[in-house]
Amino acid sequence: MEGAQAKLSNIDEMDDLDSQLQEDEKLLKEIAEMKAFVAEVGERGKLVIKEGDIAGKQAMEATLGLLNDRLEDLRAQATSKQHQLENLVREREEENHRLETYQTELDEVNAWVGKALMEYDALVNFEDNDHDIDDIEESIRQNKALQKELGKKLQQLDELTINLSYEPSNQADTIQSHAEMIGARMDGLKDELADNEDTLNAMRNREKIAQEYQDDVQRLQTWMTSSSPIPTITVSEPSPELLRQQELNRKKLEEELSAHQALLRAVASRAQKILSRKENKQGVEGDEGDTDVTDLRAKWEELANQVAERKQLLEASLLHSQPQEFSSTPLQQYKPRRLLAYDVPTEEPSTDDLRAILAGLNQCWDKLQTQVKDKQDRLDEAYEFQQQYQEALHSVSQWLDSVQVKLFSTDWSKDTAEQLAEHEALCTEIRNFQDQIAFMNEACQLIIAEADGKDRAIIKQTLQDLNDRLATLETEAQSKEQDLVERNIQFKAYQDEIHQFQDWLSDTKCMLDGDKDREEEGKGSLDESLIFNEKLEGDIHTYEVKLKEIMDKGQQLLNHDPRLQMPTELNVLRSTWEDLQRQANARKNELNKARLVQENYQKMMEDYADYLDTAEEKLKRGEITVTDLPDLQEQLEKYKEFFSDMEGHRLMIESLSQKTDPATRQQYAPLQMNLYQRTQHLQELATQRGQELERLTQEWQQFLRMYNDLNSWLVHMESQFPKEIRDDNLDTVQQNVHRFQAMKTLLADKQPSLHQVIDSGQHVLKSVICTNLEAKLADLGERWLELSSKVANKLKGLEQLVEAWKGFDSGSEELSSWLQKALEELGDWSSRENIPEKGPIAYQLEKFMEFRKDVANHSPTKATVVQHGNQLLRLKKSNTQPVREKVIRIESQWNELMNEIPAVQDELHHLQMEMLPSRQALNELMLWMDGLQRAINRDDMADFRSSLDVEMDLRKYKGYKLDLQSKQLTVEFVNQSILQSSQDHETERSDKTEFAEKLGSMNTKWQSLNNQVNERAKNLEILLKDWQDYERNVKDLLKWYELQDTRIKRYEGKIGHEMGVQHALKDCQVVEELVESKDHDIEMIEKSGLNLTSRNHVQRTLDELEQAKETLLEKVHTLQATLLGVADVWKHYTDALYTVTKCLSEAEYTLGKFRTIGGRLDSFKLSLYKVKGLQTEFKNNRVHLTNLNKLTNQLIQVCEPSVSSGLERTMSDTSNRWKAVDEQLRDTVNLFEQALMHWEKYEEEYRRVAEWIEGKERKVEDVFLASTDKDWDSDKEKQLDIAKELQADLEEYKGVVNLTPLIEPLTRHMDSTTIITITSQQKSLQQKHDTMTQAINKQVRSMEYDIIAQKKFQDALRALTFWMENMEEIISKDDPNRSADENAIRDRMEELKSVMLQFTNHMTQLDNLNEMGYKLSLNDSNAEKLTNLNHKWNTLSNQTSEKYRSLQGILLQQQSFAQKCDAWMIFLAQTERNLAVDIAGSYELLLEQQKLYDLFEADIFNRQQILFSIISDGQKMLQEGEVEDQEEFQHKLTLLSEQWQSVVKRANQRKEIIDNAIKAWQTYRSMTEKMNEWLVEMDRSEERRVGKECRSRWSPYH
Repeated sequence: MEGAQAKLSNIDEMDDLDSQLQEDEKLLKEIAEMKAFVAEVGERGKLVIKEGDIAGKQAMEATLGLLNDRLEDLRAQATSKQHQLENLVREREEENHRLETYQTELDEVNAWVGKALMEYDALVNFEDNDHDIDDIEESIRQNKALQKELGKKLQQLDELTINLSYEPSNQADTIQSHAEMIGARMDGLKDELADNEDTLNAMRNREKIAQEYQDDVQRLQTWMTSSSPIPTITVSEPSPELLRQQELNRKKLEEELSAHQALLRAVASRAQKILSRKENKQGVEGDEGDTDVTDLRAKWEELANQVAERKQLLEASLLHSQPQEFSSTPLQQYKPRRLLAYDVPTEEPSTDDLRAILAGLNQCWDKLQTQVKDKQDRLDEAYEFQQQYQEALHSVSQWLDSVQVKLFSTDWSKDTAEQLAEHEALCTEIRNFQDQIAFMNEACQLIIAEADGKDRAIIKQTLQDLNDRLATLETEAQSKEQDLVERNIQFKAYQDEIHQFQDWLSDTKCMLDGDKDREEEGKGSLDESLIFNEKLEGDIHTYEVKLKEIMDKGQQLLNHDPRLQMPTELNVLRSTWEDLQRQANARKNELNKARLVQENYQKMMEDYADYLDTAEEKLKRGEITVTDLPDLQEQLEKYKEFFSDMEGHRLMIESLSQKTDPATRQQYAPLQMNLYQRTQHLQELATQRGQELERLTQEWQQFLRMYNDLNSWLVHMESQFPKEIRDDNLDTVQQNVHRFQAMKTLLADKQPSLHQVIDSGQHVLKSVICTNLEAKLADLGERWLELSSKVANKLKGLEQLVEAWKGFDSGSEELSSWLQKALEELGDWSSRENIPEKGPIAYQLEKFMEFRKDVANHSPTKATVVQHGNQLLRLKKSNTQPVREKVIRIESQWNELMNEIPAVQDELHHLQMEMLPSRQALNELMLWMDGLQRAINRDDMADFRSSLDVEMDLRKYKGYKLDLQSKQLTVEFVNQSILQSSQDHETERSDKTEFAEKLGSMNTKWQSLNNQVNERAKNLEILLKDWQDYERNVKDLLKWYELQDTRIKRYEGKIGHEMGVQHALKDCQVVEELVESKDHDIEMIEKSGLNLTSRNHVQRTLDELEQAKETLLEKVHTLQATLLGVADVWKHYTDALYTVTKCLSEAEYTLGKFRTIGGRLDSFKLSLYKVKGLQTEFKNNRVHLTNLNKLTNQLIQVCEPSVSSGLERTMSDTSNRWKAVDEQLRDTVNLFEQALMHWEKYEEEYRRVAEWIEGKERKVEDVFLASTDKDWDSDKEKQLDIAKELQADLEEYKGVVNLTPLIEPLTRHMDSTTIITITSQQKSLQQKHDTMTQAINKQVRSMEYDIIAQKKFQDALRALTFWMENMEEIISKDDPNRSADENAIRDRMEELKSVMLQFTNHMTQLDNLNEMGYKLSLNDSNAEKLTNLNHKWNTLSNQTSEKYRSLQGILLQQQSFAQKCDAWMIFLAQTERNLAVDIAGSYELLLEQQKLYDLFEADIFNRQQILFSIISDGQKMLQEGEVEDQEEFQHKLTLLSEQWQSVVKRANQRKEIIDNAIKAWQTYRSMTEKMNEWLVEMDRSEERRVGKECRSRWSPYH
């Protein structure tokens, strides 16, 4: 062991834990082997030590104990060390596992960091590429996801670092350093991700800004589409491609203008050189020709230039008059269009004048055809003819100018039919003029023949140009005639379509109004209206396509001729169509709403019918199945909720039926009435069932309270039941006996409560099916019975144990002492040496027989003691060894005593026989037998009085039996002596004979005595058993009477609950019946007693029994009388309590139904009547409460305190409930009366407000109808005053707002359905009021705007008319003639140019005026004024342009080629300066640029005359052969014309871009204006709402 201790101490010095653990386990094995060796040593020691060597044995045991203790200490130390080492190994393994886990987590984080860096690189590379906003959003989401995941990983890394800090190993330090390196990388990645997020957000913001405009425009378009019937114009954002195209167009325009200017400079330089050479040549030649010839040539040249210029202008006009695309705005019917201008003289020749001139030419031609003799006269006539021919050509050219003007201009004040008639007359004139042109061609041949080569070419060219021009005009006239015919047909068809569409609109509106009127009158059903509306929708869809076709056809007509006067019905058609659409949509919404209401009504009726069916099924169910009380309460609440909704559903159906159409109401009226009748019947049944459930719930609650109290008491009693009963000593057992007796008494006292609880539970189970309640009751009864039986069994066992213990203790002590003495005395008898000392043998034998009798008498005591001891051993559970040892000792001592007695008796008898002769023995035996016979004979006359007498006699005879047994040896000795005497021959024969006779007599008598004694003993045993049965029966009966008396006494002075009283009465009845049943037992006792003793003795016993019986019966009868009285009081109390509880339950249930105010006013009045009736009935039932109080006081006086306290508590609770219900009834009645007052006041105010609202609605409708009248303009001020008066009335009217303070106190205690109904009524009125207010405000604003706009229109019309009158004065001035000087012509041209500029500047005003005219509903007078103004504008504008061009033509005739080029260069420079600029971005600058382009468009056809003159002069130079390189010069002239046409085309393109931009701006401004108007309207609505809230909040009612 010392070596093991040293090994144990050296284990800690080892470094390896595994080695330490192995060494420790090895040591534990050695210790176990050592313990086995010590045990083996102990076994060997027991064999070595002698059995009697107690000291050696104790020394060995002490030594072994020390060894075992030390080995146990070593084992404990080794085991502790083993546990410690195992813990260290386990900790080492856990540490290694943790480090492996940390390393794995760190590797995962490191791998994730590498992956995150790759994703970050991809995000960074994304920023360098093209992307859209979705890609950016995705990148931002990826970046945020990386940041979120990075945050989690950083948190994970922090936790990992913290965990590593608690690990002290080197490996943990290595992992931690690695984690710190990864953390540094992650921190860097975190910063980079944050920077990347800012970068991506900036990119997203830039892209969002790029999309905001398009999104805003789209939202505005959506709003415009949903809120306005006007067509939505799509505004597209200018794309970069479009901007580049615009910039390219601008650059091309600049380049073309620059090239055109360069080409013009080259032509001008070349022409200047040619003209210089020509002038020099003419100066050298001098004045060679004749003055007249020169004049004619100059005239021919002028005429040729004029005709050629007119031809070019005609070609330009044809090019300009080609069809172009125009916008589809309705203002085109008013907007003036600029026409081409020609240098037509102020006084154009009429057809008659031209005919007169041609007639004069014809006469001259005829004169010229005659033979003239005089050559000079011939020359004079030829000269005169040539002059007239020139004048005729000039007149024809002027007439063609007028024809051209008529052909290319249209009087838009006339319709197509009138225009066609005028055009046909013009075509007739052109065809009629063909003969004159043929004559002139024929006459021209003479002039050509007489002219020289140069003049001949000019004349031919002039005539050719004139013929070409006439042919072109004729062709154009025919084309225009055909176009007019087609347009006239199309226009008439278009008008017919419009009229047909207008007729359909009128008929449809009438049908729509008729359908609505039929529905309101109840003549048509909703289904018919829906079918009609569905058909109407189909027609509207069909006609919408047709309307679109009409609009498209009108647009096509306008595109074909923008100046076409569209039918005025088109505007009416459009407005009527929009009105029909609004009415159809409104009607559709009404029908859909009505259909939805009808469907809801039908569905609600079906649901309500199902609801009533369900209610009937619920009420038909006779059985109620629940799980527990909360389930019943929940079912009661659901029941209340289910049936409380019945009235709400009915009211909702009734309210919804009022919203349906009359046909639906009439259709469902019988079903609704049937449902109402079923509802009323079911409500009555539901009230009864609800009251039953309420009472059942209260009964269950009361039962549950009693059950919980009793169960708690039972649980407490069960907890008081000893889990383990100690029987160490008698006092403890007796204490347990007292405890169980007390528990038994408490259980007996609580027995009535148990019966009351079970009876109450059974009463509840009669109304419900509840397995849990049944199980509770069964469990309670079983637990009660189990506890009672356990207490009874334990008490019985303990009482038996106490009885056995007491009997054994008392008997064993007495018996042990007696046995000790008996053994000592028997020891004295056993020694033969002591026998002589004790006296004579006979005396000793007598003493010994007394000793034997004493032993025999103690035999029952010994049996009783042994029986008690065995019973005690059987009942006792602990410390039974002393009892067992005592029983064994008694048994061994008794057996020893019984074994020694026969030997002593034999020895004494042998001694006696040795000393006593046989004859003497015979004589003594005979004497003893005679004495015994006498005693037996005396006992035959004995009369026993009790079992004790019999027992004493029986004990005496048992002594006789012992004496007989003792004398049996003597008898055998005497009988043996006779044999000896017969063998002795010395004895005399007579003596032998006498002795034999005596011996024979003795044997006979001996046998008789034995028989008598045995028989007597047996009879006494039987008699003793009968006496014992008799006495036990008497004792049991008396004891039973005492128990019944105790049972009865238990109820004396202890009157409990009704169930306790009933149980006591039952017990009394049972006791009485049992007492009567005991009469038979008394008879049997009497009969058995008479068999045992005398009548007197039995009679005393019977008298005692009778006395006990009478006493018991008297007590029973007295208690029965008392209990019957109390039971009667209890019955009346129960009935009274049931009546009061029923009244309370009914009142509470009814009040529960009327917790809130609901329904309609008439139903609420009925509810108030019911509540008042309930209050009256409740007051009348107060007598039941008084009676209950009286009965309670009676019971309190006679019942025990616990029951009295319960009665007081019940009475107090009932009184409190009564007071609460009474107070609640008063409060409910007061509340209902106040609510009725508020409701009636509200209904009166509501009717007044509704009537006022309806009156105002009619007036508002009148205002709207008046505004749609055509004669509205005549009394618009009056209508505006009426509308403003209505507006003021609506704004000042506070009736609807004043309903709010009336609703607040009314709806405070209403149910949600009624609150919704009332508030919806108020909201409906408020909505009507707000709608009317908004409508009248809008109408007033519209009327005010219309009046102001009409005034503005009149002012603008007057201003433009006045301005045009001033312009007309300027334009109507006389123009300078051809002979005027250049300055006068230039001044007049500047003046006309200023007028044209003013026309251009005032074009915006005219457009605004036309737009106002389109938006306003103009009367016929104003529309005619506006049309005349536009016509006059066109006329004056064209006239100004024509005058300007005419003067410009005169000026060009006076200017040289260089001056013309200079003038054209100036115009080009101005054009480049004004047009070759960037297109503006703002609306105002765009308007300025549009004016510049309009001015350029005007100047194009005014100033391009200069270009035509330049080209014409160049052509003359080519014809005269003055140009050296004619092809190059001709190419430059042609290029000049082509370049100019390209410039015009570019300018028109840019003009179109500007117009589109302005149109987009106008659309945007229009949408913005509408949006602002809507926002202003919303602000006004919000202000009105806030104002109403403030007024309602500061209302005096609040």
